[in-house]
Formats: sequence, C-alpha cells, structure tokens
Amino acid sequence: MQKIEYYAPGDKQKVTLSMLTVPVFISLVLMSSISNVNLAAIDAIGTFFLLCLLTISNLLVLFFFLKERMLPIVYANMIFFGLCFTLIGFIGLYNHANARSFITLYQFVSVMNFTLYMSSFKWDFYKLKGISNLSMIYILCTVFIWAASGFPIPFSSIFSNANILAPYLLYLLFFPICMILYKKQNIMLYLILVSGVLLCVATSARTILLSLLSIVLTYLLWHSITRSKTIFYSFFFFIIMIILAVTFIYPNLSEWDHYRDLERLVWEYTGKNIFSGREVVWSHLISLISQQPFFGYGTGTLVSDISNKTISAHNLYLQISLQGGYIGLSVFILLLFSIWKIFWYGQEDRIVRLSAAYLIATLIHQLFEVSFIQNQLSIGLLQWLIIAVGISRIYNKIEHGESFIEQKK
Repeated sequence: MQKIEYYAPGDKQKVTLSMLTVPVFISLVLMSSISNVNLAAIDAIGTFFLLCLLTISNLLVLFFFLKERMLPIVYANMIFFGLCFTLIGFIGLYNHANARSFITLYQFVSVMNFTLYMSSFKWDFYKLKGISNLSMIYILCTVFIWAASGFPIPFSSIFSNANILAPYLLYLLFFPICMILYKKQNIMLYLILVSGVLLCVATSARTILLSLLSIVLTYLLWHSITRSKTIFYSFFFFIIMIILAVTFIYPNLSEWDHYRDLERLVWEYTGKNIFSGREVVWSHLISLISQQPFFGYGTGTLVSDISNKTISAHNLYLQISLQGGYIGLSVFILLLFSIWKIFWYGQEDRIVRLSAAYLIATLIHQLFEVSFIQNQLSIGLLQWLIIAVGISRIYNKIEHGESFIEQKK
C-alpha cells in the first residue's frame, strides 16, 4: 500500500499546514467550551465555533484522503468499525429521522474525521508545548476565578454545572503532563499540575475524580498491562465488563443486603449519597432498550421521544443502546478496541502510555456522561484529541521509523 506521508521531511507545504491548523483547532476547541454557558447569546457563539471546527475537519480529511487515494494501514480497523457504526446510524434514520438524527450522525462522522486529521501529522515537542501553554493559561484563569469567588466548593467557574468544568480541567492537564514527561524541569508545570488537580477536587465531581484515579493506576501499572498482548487486550475488556456491570447493576444496588453499609461508607468519605437520581433514569432506559434490543429506536432518539419522561441518559453506553441497540453498542466497543490495539505498538512511548491511560479514563467518564460523540462535544473533542496524539506518535514510528520521545535539547 502506498504510504501517506503528511509530514514527510522536506514537505514544507504540509508541515506549514499542520503548524497553522493545530493552534486554530485548539483555539476553536477552547472557544467552543462557552457553548456550555447558560446564556443564550454566548451559547450560540460557542456552538458556532464548534460547527466551524467540525466542518473544517471534514473538509481537510476529504481533501487529503481524496488526494492521496490511500489510507495508512494503522487506521484500517478504526476506519472499518467507524464506517460500520455510521452505517448503523443510517439504518437508524429509517426508524427515527428528524433534525437531531442528522445532527447526531454528522457529529460522529465529524469527530472521527477530526481524529484522523489530528493524528495524520507529527505531534512533536513544539506542537505539544504550544497546546500546553494554552492549557496552562486556561487553568491559571480558572484558578483566579476560583480565588475571586472565595474558593467555593463545589466550584463551577463560568459554567452552570461543576460536571462541565471538571472534564475540561482533567483533559487539558494532559498537555502540561506531556511537557513533564519530556523531562522539562520547569516549576510552573508542576504548579499547574497541582493547581489543576486541586481544581478537579474543588468541583466535587466524583466522575472526574474516578477518572483521575484510573489515569494514575493505568499509567503506573502500564508495564504489567503491556506484559503480553493477551494481558493488554484482556485489560481493555475487563474495563468494559466493569462499565457494563455498573450500568446494569447500579440501578438495583439498593436491593443488595449490604447496601446500607456501603451507603454509610460513601457518605462518610464523600459527603454524598450513592444514588444521585441516575439509578431511576438508567432503570427506565434499560426497560425501554429491552423492547428494541437489536437496532434501537433510531439515530438521535431521546428518552422524551419514546416516553413521557424528559430526562438525559447520563450514560453514553445506554444512549448508544437506545439509539442503535446492542448491535450499535457492540460495534462502538469494537471501534474503541481497535484504537486500544493501536496503542500496543507504542507501548514504549511515555506519551502514548499517557494517551492510553486517558482513553481508559474517558471510558469511565462516559459511564456517567454523554460527551464523547454527542451532546457536550467540545469536551468530546478534547478526549478525541488526546487519542489522536497517541495514534500520531505510533503512526510516525511505523511509517517513518522515528524514535519515541525525542528529548528537547
């Protein structure tokens, strides 16, 4: 197969394009975050930035892949399962077709194209440093807002909900951590890291704290996880099994004999109840899905479309099952697994290792949110960007034989 060398040495046009698009894309991602502010005018501006980003991604991928007419082998499985999931989305239009249906399908295709484009060029020290600087500014501004507000807990900054702020902080921390992995002895990086973690704690968002813990554990246990392909693959499905178990067991947890003891323990350490209302939502969704288990109710379907309840799923896996059935969910899991398999080939790279840890965190985060491919897509694009960085470094290694983690001189 002919290779696509987007960042081949000496190709100044392509290198220049990537140098221009990276800061533009990241700026659009950050500016699109204001789509989650509860002010109609500001929401509209944020949504406009998000639409610009998705449209540019689609056009760039269309331009490059039509021009080259070949796809790098490293993307093969990812693209295959992405196309299968898209096909299920088109089938879903037969059952449920309205404006939201087409928006949902467009969002998925766009985030896939965004990931393909952002992983198609080399993420070297300088690109990561540029985004790290933007991330540091964002976190510092958030610290100032927190201080000016009197250090409230839970803290939500300019957003209506702390659960919106928390993922921005967690995923933006990826880039300063990358700089630390380059062994940059800069006290500011460590201050930003500590500040970002403290802000995550200040949001009191348990989902993000759980995601943060999963990043730390996956990164620290990486050598054990990558001891063999069998262990590496099994670890992914172990996480998926836990996620599905929580999804289907959590609504019935109150029937467990030791529920009261667990409730007391959770309250003692977190000050919150185990149940937050999600158990009622999930139980209702599982009941609805059981009536259309194979292909679901159609692309873009909301609970309010098929019942008298106006509730959000707060669970990506149930949302996908509602819209595309268990077949759609299975294909989506295989898509995620195809990405996880790519990380095997970059296991020696500390940034790939961090990217993989963040993927696990994202899987856990989506157990309680729907932002990866729908809804709060400005968060989802940060999640996909981190995946793209990891894939890019592996693609660079495979296609061009370059060494992992070049040290800054």
